[in-house]
Amino acid sequence: DSQFIQPVRYRAVMKTGNQSKAIKSLKDSDIITEILNNEWILSQNPTKFSNSLNMIRNTISLPIYPSLPDENVEKIISVLQSC
Repeated sequence: DSQFIQPVRYRAVMKTGNQSKAIKSLKDSDIITEILNNEWILSQNPTKFSNSLNMIRNTISLPIYPSLPDENVEKIISVLQSC
């Protein structure tokens, strides 16, 4: 019954120029974000995994999903625009 199986995307990955500032601003507003992080593995061979390391160091994962109320989406946008 694969016709009823639909993907559920509940996070959006966003590139940021200042990862730690964005995370702190979101946390201060009670918005939980995540860092896609396997850096300790990738840093063992930085030449081989340079693109992956760059992504880990310059992106955050936002709690955005289709059923999130508009006011929550607006709050996330507002916080990110202010940092």
